[in-house]
Amino acid sequence: MYEINIFSEIILGQNYKEFYSFAKKFREEKDIEKQMDRLIMLKELEDDVLLLAIAKTEAIESHYDHSKYLAAYVALMATYLLAFSRVVHPMIAFLLTAGILAGILYGSVLEKKKRVEAVFLKSLLTQIKNERNKK
Repeated sequence: MYEINIFSEIILGQNYKEFYSFAKKFREEKDIEKQMDRLIMLKELEDDVLLLAIAKTEAIESHYDHSKYLAAYVALMATYLLAFSRVVHPMIAFLLTAGILAGILYGSVLEKKKRVEAVFLKSLLTQIKNERNKK
């Protein structure tokens, strides 16, 4: 289990991989007791650290949100297909364009997992912040 000062260091540090790793382990934890211990630890964070954690989760969420680029990817690939089909056989142009687009979409799907972890942790942190504001 992470101790609160170690988690604070992860939040305050610039290493997004450690932060993502914590979020992933937290969400995928099957042991309810360990989940509750980590939740209690999150509730014990100082206000400043809590705000930084929320900001970091929002940054990760925004960084890995590729849905806003999907229309641009498709338009760019359609343009590429039209231009490339004039140089080579249209079927070859289509297959190359489809392969490139499939690679982009595959990368987006892989990175979406990081966004899911950030959204999960952000939700918990925001609820903790709201609980504190009510008191």
